[in-house]
Amino acid sequence: MADEGESASLSIMSSMLETTPTDRGELVIQQGELAGRRYSFEAVVCQDPTCDCEHVTLKCFTEMAEEGPTTPVYLEMDLERRQIANLEELKANPTTGALANAVAAECGQEEWDQLRRIYSGLKQYWTEHSDLEQVEVSFPPDAPTGAMVAYFDVFPFAKRIEFTHDQETWLVDDQYCCNPKCPCQEAVLLFFRLPEKMGQGPLRPTLSVSYQYLDGEFTPLEPEGDPRYSEQTLLESLKKARADLDSLLAKRQSLLRRLCRRSLKKQTVHSPKSKIGRNDPCPCGSGKKYKKCCEA
Repeated sequence: MADEGESASLSIMSSMLETTPTDRGELVIQQGELAGRRYSFEAVVCQDPTCDCEHVTLKCFTEMAEEGPTTPVYLEMDLERRQIANLEELKANPTTGALANAVAAECGQEEWDQLRRIYSGLKQYWTEHSDLEQVEVSFPPDAPTGAMVAYFDVFPFAKRIEFTHDQETWLVDDQYCCNPKCPCQEAVLLFFRLPEKMGQGPLRPTLSVSYQYLDGEFTPLEPEGDPRYSEQTLLESLKKARADLDSLLAKRQSLLRRLCRRSLKKQTVHSPKSKIGRNDPCPCGSGKKYKKCCEA
């Protein structure tokens, strides 16, 4: 184990490439038989933008030896449990086991926090560079009937909507009706004032509004909001920071509705209990007859 105050050094050097996105860095072992040894690594995460498995793989390479490069060691870092998921497997080999044991013993809070930042950055990259139309998405059971669905509940690593108001940082949680049959064009916006230091308990929205993104009209949803702020001024600051706000909200709602419609179609096709007449309205909400929609 490392002495108090000493830990493995994870010096992160970000290198996000368009074709092969990775984060590169370096491990420097401080204690034990590997003390002073340096390992370069490449960090890799799964590419599914809806998956929040909280696993990041470190592909580690030792310093170049005289006989040439060595075989990489793969460390499966479990961010939720803060442990190496494949530690027992690596212990079967003395070489890989020594590195895994050293990293497990010396990784402290700072190193795990760095790994989480790498993980979040890579997941955000894949969210922004994936074809979201083809992603398999699970919606809450009441989503097709008009229940509001937060965009970040579906795509948890999408780029956050943040802005500054009166020198304070604010975060917006945007929620939508995903019912494919509903014609509404609005979003529920929850405004969160971010504290200077995070980790002081769960965040609670300061204000919330129902916002019509086509005409810019809004309706307050909190009858007794924080008197220090107004919905009007917060929206003005938000629009100043995000000139594309209206088009962004429209794009997100349209995407969620298409994904929800597709999810309903698959449920209809694969459900053995469904007995729908060919001339009945299609349950996916398209407005077409069943025979010309999902049955086709």
